[in-house]
Amino acid sequence: MRNTQLMIATLTVGLLCPAPWRAGGASAATTQAFDGAWNVEVDCPDVGDVSGYDWRFSANVTSGALTGSYHSPTNEAMGKLTGRIGADGEALLTLVGRTGPVPMSIGHVRPGTPFRYTANVHFDARSGFGKRNERRACTLTFTKS
Repeated sequence: MRNTQLMIATLTVGLLCPAPWRAGGASAATTQAFDGAWNVEVDCPDVGDVSGYDWRFSANVTSGALTGSYHSPTNEAMGKLTGRIGADGEALLTLVGRTGPVPMSIGHVRPGTPFRYTANVHFDARSGFGKRNERRACTLTFTKS
């Protein structure tokens, strides 16, 4: 009888107290800690005969979802950065875009050629840092506005 009462009490507490892994629990609130405007810098240094470039643009985070866009004022280079920031600050971001000038493109492809890569990034309350995963060694730096 005593074990049955203990089981009923434990079950009741579990139903009345929401767990952090349930929708709307602590994990959703923690993810919102990264919400707001961010400054982004994508720095890709020279590699062999491929010239480096530095993109600077803004991004916005809403409910942990990051979105930002870059468009060169002087050439066809453009990109859209997207992804989700986890409650622990870890993110796998994807940048999809089009290449700029031939000297800055791996393989010296023509301007406007589509490209895509991912980057692992770690965020804290005011900053973030990560590295591109594919082909070229680029860094991504984030500063909260």
